[in-house]
Amino acid sequence: MIRFALIVVVSVVSIACDSATPDLPTSTPLAAAPTLRPDIACEIEHGMRLVEVTPPRYAGDDFHYRVERTGAMSKEDEAAIVKKCFALLPEDPPQTDEEVAAIYDRWLEERACLVRLGYAPDPAPPVEQFLVEWRTGPWSPVDGIDTRRWTTDEFKIAKNLCILEMLDFR
Repeated sequence: MIRFALIVVVSVVSIACDSATPDLPTSTPLAAAPTLRPDIACEIEHGMRLVEVTPPRYAGDDFHYRVERTGAMSKEDEAAIVKKCFALLPEDPPQTDEEVAAIYDRWLEERACLVRLGYAPDPAPPVEQFLVEWRTGPWSPVDGIDTRRWTTDEFKIAKNLCILEMLDFR
C-alpha cells in the first residue's frame, strides 16, 4: 500500500511539475484535490496526464477528473489503458429509492434549464416510473434533443448552465 501511495504521489508531483501540463482550475488546485481514485491513479501510472480536477456539484458525488492521453499515445493505447484501469473500481452499491429520487429531482431541474435555453426535451415520466426504469435505462433530461448536432459552443453553454450530469464521461 505504501508503495502504491508513493507511486501515486510521485506521478502527481511529476504531472504538477510538467511545464506542458495546463494549470488546474484555481478553484481546485492539485494540492487540494482528493486522493485519486484507483482508476485515475492507474491511468496516470500508464502515461496519461491529469489535466483537471473539478469538485462535486452535489453532496455525495465524487470529484470529476479529466485525464488525457499524451501526444505519443494512440487512441487504441488510451482505450486499453482506460479499460484496464476502470476494472480497478469497486462495484457501486445499489442505490436506494431515495437516492434515485434525488437524481430524478436534479434531472427535472436540468430539463427545466434546457427548456429555458430554448430546447424541447421529452416530458419527464412520473417519479414512480423513473424509479422502476432506473436500472434498465431511465428517462434523461436530454431525451428528445439531438445532442450530436450541438456545436462545441452549444454543448459548453448547456453543460455550464444546466450541468447535464448524464453527459459526464468520467
